Amino acid sequence: TVHYTTFRFAITATVNVQFTAQDDGSGAVADVHGKLVAYSSIRHADNADDEVKSYFSRTLFEKQRNESVHMESGSSLKLSRYVVGVAAYSSLEIQVDLVDDLSGWQTANKTLVFQSKYIYGYPETQDIVVQGGIIKVEVVWDHVYFKLEGEDKLKNGIEEVSTLDVEESNSKNLWKRPQSDSDSQPASGFSNYGCLVSAARTLSLLLWERLEVFSVFIDCCSTQARDVYGTIMVDTGCVEVFIFKREENRPEHVGPSGNSVLLDIHRGLIGCEFVMKFDLKDVKGCVISKGWMAYQFYESKYWCNWPLCSVIRGEGGYAAVHYTIFDDTVVAKVKVLFLSDDGGRGSVSVIGRLVAQYSNYKYSTAYGREYHRSVLFDKPHPGDYLLLNPSSQLPLSRSVVSVPIGWTLEIEVNVQLNSQRAVSGLETLAGTLKLKSMLEGQSSDELRGQNYRIQVLVEWTTSS
Repeated sequence: TVHYTTFRFAITATVNVQFTAQDDGSGAVADVHGKLVAYSSIRHADNADDEVKSYFSRTLFEKQRNESVHMESGSSLKLSRYVVGVAAYSSLEIQVDLVDDLSGWQTANKTLVFQSKYIYGYPETQDIVVQGGIIKVEVVWDHVYFKLEGEDKLKNGIEEVSTLDVEESNSKNLWKRPQSDSDSQPASGFSNYGCLVSAARTLSLLLWERLEVFSVFIDCCSTQARDVYGTIMVDTGCVEVFIFKREENRPEHVGPSGNSVLLDIHRGLIGCEFVMKFDLKDVKGCVISKGWMAYQFYESKYWCNWPLCSVIRGEGGYAAVHYTIFDDTVVAKVKVLFLSDDGGRGSVSVIGRLVAQYSNYKYSTAYGREYHRSVLFDKPHPGDYLLLNPSSQLPLSRSVVSVPIGWTLEIEVNVQLNSQRAVSGLETLAGTLKLKSMLEGQSSDELRGQNYRIQVLVEWTTSS
């Protein structure tokens, strides 16, 4: 029987336990037995009817007296597991119940709590003073950046808590453009890709990657809604781009269970390294997310083309950013026109969503559909409608999407129009528009209703 827990958003905690004798006694030894158990929450405790049920445990070390482990001063205790996943909203509690048969010291079931308000990859250490020495318990909190150093860590069996929407068990690069057979039909816009791409373009693909941020989920770890303000900034090494920026007097509303926020992205994010910095607070001054994650291609190329999730925590919550670093893409600059079949001029109220996704990905899970697609327009509530005149441009929260070469950009449209021209007063436009990627050029597609239509225009470019 396998017992496991699936986290929606999580980080890893790497645990190390060390015995140090007093006065750095290099010859001191200990024969240690006992138990170390890690506990963390699996849901918000204030939403739980029974707080005991909101915690689960993992045993890091367990030895009977006849199995005692020999330790020298300064050495680390050999744990059966040293990396554990911890839900983004949870602290980590480590219960230490160790006994030394030689000197007779014991930790008396000591419980240590590690909060991890900020994550920088530096050790957080707590000491337990025992007879003749100190037990040091060290926890290093990691997000995706520290797991992007190469595939050697995967081979060594370290847990990964980056959420991957795996479509096939043998798929290495989930987003990677599939290898086509020599007889297959080439993509529209370039009939012989290998010949048409210039040497300069090929070099550009090798040296520069594109960061595609799909969504940022913010959770204030509260049973009440909060208003959040602050910034999320991407530094490409050449330019700083704010993809989220709210003033204190114009905050973003975050529900009690958390929600994704609209991102302002109107240029491609291109570079050989990226740093994403978070500085988010609620209007009462509580830090929701403060920290950073980074990606350097030459140190982390194994993770290129994977859908990834990094968690940046704060004192009162966390932000989970979903993104991919693509190494072979073009940029789609998107415009959406709202048109009337007969050129009518009456104003129309519009609510609904436009979401961008990729043709080569199945989005077979709710997680993938929710967090690894790009929201271009989002007015879900009737009270938050947009008033438009026909032949006007729909204002998008983001107008730029990176698309792997050879893939098709799909834009899922689901909007409701309220006008006097529709028989019932309401007209719904729902469907998926498909635009094949190309190195340079323009393409368009449209969705027609009874009286109105949505037209999507895309300018394809290799620049930002």
